[in-house]
Amino acid sequence: MRLELIFSPEHAARAAELAARENGCCSFSTFTLTIADGGLALEVAVPAEHVEVLDALSERAGAALPV
Repeated sequence: MRLELIFSPEHAARAAELAARENGCCSFSTFTLTIADGGLALEVAVPAEHVEVLDALSERAGAALPV
């Protein structure tokens, strides 16, 4: 899953904190935070046997989007 975030130093710090916290409880996940060309992205990958966790995270992220 790739989340395109609005870049700001605060958003980058919050995304990094989230990735570190989630990595502590879900060590099977891989988090990649990319800051490039004025953009900010957080990519999350899981092994196939944990795809339901990633699906739930994706649903929560989608629900947080403004309508």
